[in-house]
Amino acid sequence: MLHLSGGAPDSSLNSAELRNFVEQMRSKSLSFYAEIFEEAAKKGEIQIKDSRTTADLYMSSQDGLTSLCIMQGNKELMPAKKELKNMLERQLALANLFIKGLKSNKPETINDED
Repeated sequence: MLHLSGGAPDSSLNSAELRNFVEQMRSKSLSFYAEIFEEAAKKGEIQIKDSRTTADLYMSSQDGLTSLCIMQGNKELMPAKKELKNMLERQLALANLFIKGLKSNKPETINDED
């Protein structure tokens, strides 16, 4: 198991092939979330100016939370069951907060920069 707190990193984790794969998966995920936010906006469930920007912000928030949970846990790339449970609970709480904060009955929206 890869330990994140020290030692020489595995060189395969920095390969161009892996980096390309991760970038492709992030792009697919970004499109997926952007479509969800766009549909919700069309239905009047949320108010946003740009679904792709909102999706990127959402994903970045989740990424940061995931990294924080890993660093606070046992610092291994594949966390133990307890850390995974904690991470999932926090991700769901963040998602709930994120979506409820976008409800259309709110006076301001996240992407309001006029």
